[in-house]
Amino acid sequence: MSRRFWTWTVSLLAAALLVAGAVITTIVGLDYRDTKLAEDARGEALDAGKQTAAVMFGYQPDNVEQHVADTRKSLSGAAEQQYDEIIKESNLVAEVQKQQVKSEVSIQDAGVVSSTRDRALLLIFMNQSVTKGGKDLVSVNASRLQYSMERSGDEWKVTNIDILTDDSVKARLAEEADKPGASTAPAPAPASSAPAPAPASSAPAPAPAPEPEPTP
Repeated sequence: MSRRFWTWTVSLLAAALLVAGAVITTIVGLDYRDTKLAEDARGEALDAGKQTAAVMFGYQPDNVEQHVADTRKSLSGAAEQQYDEIIKESNLVAEVQKQQVKSEVSIQDAGVVSSTRDRALLLIFMNQSVTKGGKDLVSVNASRLQYSMERSGDEWKVTNIDILTDDSVKARLAEEADKPGASTAPAPAPASSAPAPAPASSAPAPAPAPEPEPTP
């Protein structure tokens, strides 16, 4: 074979290797980008969820109206409807102002159960300390919240809220056990140093609604 043939063959192989290298680099770059976007989405959803919980459950007489308005902006779908019903039924704003209720929230822990670039499921452990009329501490409520989150433009909004209690956790474990192929062995309770469960409820409550005081 001529020298010219070998030169042409080597050049062709070199070009093929360059193309293959470019393809591999592109694939690796796209994978890295997708991974980075997914990680960023997890962090953004978690930050938004914790901020929403702090605003929703933490307030005092001079800012409760603003906190309710800010909370509504961070909700959508079923969560927005749930929250509006609670606010109206408890007459929260008026009662907080009348009885001088102060609610402070401490996020003990929070994490992402599952997520995509546009959706996330969060679990939040928090303590809520409530005082009334400037008196000493009235109650401390430890809660486990589950927030379903969805991206809306550049923001993350809560679309559903579940308050998890021991009963609700047991019910979910029972549902899993009843599924075909599920193990019949009893599932252990999730080990956690998290706060005790919130009072049984199927809807989110911004705080125990203050009871109206009788008018003299």
